[in-house]
Amino acid sequence: MESFKIVAVCVLLGIQGLAFGAEDDSYQFANLSWGADKEGVISKLSQNYTYLRDDEDGDLAFTGSLAGESVSLIAYMSNGSLARVIVAIDPDENEYLRTYKKFKSLLSDRYGRPVEDIEFYNSPYEKGDGYEEQAIRLSKGFLMTEWSARGGDSTLAALSTKAMSILVIYDTAEGEKEEGRRSAESASDL
Repeated sequence: MESFKIVAVCVLLGIQGLAFGAEDDSYQFANLSWGADKEGVISKLSQNYTYLRDDEDGDLAFTGSLAGESVSLIAYMSNGSLARVIVAIDPDENEYLRTYKKFKSLLSDRYGRPVEDIEFYNSPYEKGDGYEEQAIRLSKGFLMTEWSARGGDSTLAALSTKAMSILVIYDTAEGEKEEGRRSAESASDL
């Protein structure tokens, strides 16, 4: 399933260690508690999303709609406890920038002003040229927005992928440790 590939995309893009200086409550998707067990995550998310399955690592896949957009969700589990949530939005290619900006605005309304907001394009592309989506698809453009947690144990980032998905990642230190463990395990045959 496409949603499980998103975790691999995050690893390939080096999306780990998005830790920011801590100062406010934890970021939580759908008011899920960090450390919730499988049954708790399924019970909570199944109220608004369709549970699909769990994989060999125990990660849970869901699908549904969020803010009028189709989404896939991965509840990334570490030792049976929730450690990361990845929301993958796959907007119509012609609506990509509008959708990214919509989610950035929704997250900013909820969590405050981002600490980092990057919109980068390599030549011959540039912001406002009308070819931003093409640049992103060709890995010549990149969007990333990060929010800083205050006092919480979690991080939040939204970013673009060349597969034309928008990822919103709610992460914890435990999620980062689990990702490191899995990466080391998958490379152990080298």
